[in-house]
Amino acid sequence: MPKTKEVRLSPIGLAIYPHLSRPTRDMKDEKDVWEVHLELDPNFRKVKDFLNSLYSETKAKYPKGNPPYKKQLDRDTGEETGMILVIFKSFFPPKLFDIYGQKIDENIIIGMGSEIQVAFITNFYDVAGTKGMNLYLQSVQVRKLIEYKGMEAKDYGFNVEVKEEKPFEDIEDMEKATDKDKRTPSVDEEQEDTEEKLPWEKTKKKTDDIEAAEDEIPF
Repeated sequence: MPKTKEVRLSPIGLAIYPHLSRPTRDMKDEKDVWEVHLELDPNFRKVKDFLNSLYSETKAKYPKGNPPYKKQLDRDTGEETGMILVIFKSFFPPKLFDIYGQKIDENIIIGMGSEIQVAFITNFYDVAGTKGMNLYLQSVQVRKLIEYKGMEAKDYGFNVEVKEEKPFEDIEDMEKATDKDKRTPSVDEEQEDTEEKLPWEKTKKKTDDIEAAEDEIPF
């Protein structure tokens, strides 16, 4: 029976370019892949110990092998930020949990900058002369969620105006309202209007009806 690999936990860090809720496409393998770069601050002792263990294990297997992390570079200047990016990926969707241990709704997309902790297993590779260590995603706990909502029109620079509310949803609703006002009253309604009404009361009601009709005009 093959030995089950140990599931390990990363320190808590920030999700950079996460594809945890939805996969991206691995162009080399032509497969869907779930991945995240975990931003860690190496000035913290726990982070430094974690990185040192990955480095030591990689070099013990392959003295010239590549550890599964890299220095973070500023996107604009290309200079080092002082942070480290640890790379996790999987060809299968990882299980996602919130801080209370509940599964995260599949419709929620975990966005960049979310605070996460990763459960993973290690694996070594030797492909076409390139050697090193891979970290395979198993599960992720989201400690602080920044949900990805996608870009809106204003994010592209479009001039967005406030939509005015209309008194009717569409022409059909307006026609229904007009038809209702124009319908012929029944005999019973006419009798009810004329019973026990003095002439000036009838005139007052007719005037009120005209005023009410004027209020309902949509302009």
